[in-house]
Amino acid sequence: MFRRRERGIGPNTRTALTYVLATSEVEFDVYATHADAVLAPLDGRRVVAFGKLVSLRDDGYGDELWLASIEPVPDE
Repeated sequence: MFRRRERGIGPNTRTALTYVLATSEVEFDVYATHADAVLAPLDGRRVVAFGKLVSLRDDGYGDELWLASIEPVPDE
């Protein structure tokens, strides 16, 4: 499930992490800067996403999914 997330407020905030991709086992913050017009219609939908999982743990953050492409799963 692809859904919008609440952004934190502060000087160390990752403002491009506006969405989360959740599977039955794990959630990934989705890094997508200036993509709200494309991603907003996918909020709350099942999607197929391709991208790169990037670990920023050494920088004090977590894992992020950097999208290459995303599309909704056709209604069944």
